[in-house]
Amino acid sequence: MGLRLVAIVLFGFGILWLVLIGVTFGFTTITDYRKQRRTDPDAPPSLVFMIVKFVAICIACGGAAWGKMIASCRACRSGPSLGLDRNEEKAVRDLILKMSISIDGFVSDLDGTNKWMFGSDQESKAWAVETTWNASLHIMGSRSFLAMAAFWPTSTMEFAPPMNQIPKAVFSRQGPAILRNVNTTAALNDARANAGTGQSAEPQPGGGSWAEAYVASGDLAEEIAKLKAQEGKPILAHGGVSFARSLVAQGLVDQFVLGVHPVVLGKGLPLFSDLPAPRPLKLVSSKAFPGGAVAQIYRLA
Repeated sequence: MGLRLVAIVLFGFGILWLVLIGVTFGFTTITDYRKQRRTDPDAPPSLVFMIVKFVAICIACGGAAWGKMIASCRACRSGPSLGLDRNEEKAVRDLILKMSISIDGFVSDLDGTNKWMFGSDQESKAWAVETTWNASLHIMGSRSFLAMAAFWPTSTMEFAPPMNQIPKAVFSRQGPAILRNVNTTAALNDARANAGTGQSAEPQPGGGSWAEAYVASGDLAEEIAKLKAQEGKPILAHGGVSFARSLVAQGLVDQFVLGVHPVVLGKGLPLFSDLPAPRPLKLVSSKAFPGGAVAQIYRLA
């Protein structure tokens, strides 16, 4: 960027020098031509006058080109000391909030069992697994993290590979101490006792990553900004409900992936109840599944 700026400045000085010479020479030539026209109105313009006119047009075009170069140089606007072209600013990755939601807008029933979320529609499951893979980081609140860390490392379900193998971040004010509660030995013993019910007697690939999760204990917006600035595929947020509400309320979600289930709960925990004001969304895509669920993907309008 520094060499480009120097080149633009030197080019500008060259144009200015030509303008000064052209103005001086042109003024003299035009004055002589006017005197000639007074004595002989039918006299054609001299060769020198035509050359001056041509040079003036070239200078005007050169000045316009220089102006465009200045306009395109972001460093000239923001100051060369910044040393950063806005076109070269690092793009941030999206934060996607993936939640199951009922027809009447609840993402959990009151007792937290949420059996309504788990159906037998294989096409819907395949879509959800693919969506879970399409991330380079999974984030969640502390309670969801501890529950998942006790379940997924020995799970043989379709969701286990992406949940275990993709890095995790947990949001907890406990700090790194929360990782001491990831008791993989107890989880393994429980899995061995329940082998054959979707659990394996042995840890699955990537299962140990839960004990190595990044712990975010600072301000929510600042922590999310740091994670978004890292390279990779999108960030996928799983919940729980209070964590998801905080992300939504602070405007940190870039895309909503909502699995709308064909069920009405009547009572439950809503997702958008902490919004300070209505927030318009734009429907990106919609996909209906044989079992009646519909995948709705929205972005901010």
